[in-house]
Amino acid sequence: MDILSYLPGEVPARFQVWKNEQVATAGALLRAMHDATRGSELAGRSPVVCHHDVGPNNAVFVDGIPVAWIDFDTAAPGSPLEDVGYAAWTCSSRSACLMRHDAGHDSCAGPGKRWCSRSLGEQRASTAA
Repeated sequence: MDILSYLPGEVPARFQVWKNEQVATAGALLRAMHDATRGSELAGRSPVVCHHDVGPNNAVFVDGIPVAWIDFDTAAPGSPLEDVGYAAWTCSSRSACLMRHDAGHDSCAGPGKRWCSRSLGEQRASTAA
């Protein structure tokens, strides 16, 4: 049985450069989720249940701070490091650049490149716009 609830707040419309407080709070939320499932029947033989798509696009923000994870359709047993690694990528300024490139923006990398060759300062300037 699914239980759906409304969570007041906002989900970011696009990837951007995230503040240290936002990333730290997201990390604490992720740790709390992993701790809540550690050793549970849902985790099976794995250490925890992972979200497997954790990032700002799947977080509800209130006053600019993440307060909850949403969109658990890929959740499954796994290692906490799977979520930590993915969250590090989605919360980094390089991911904002890569996501913009994947969405068809060519300001980050040249044709055929799937990586960003611009400096961190250049990325911050473009994602702040």
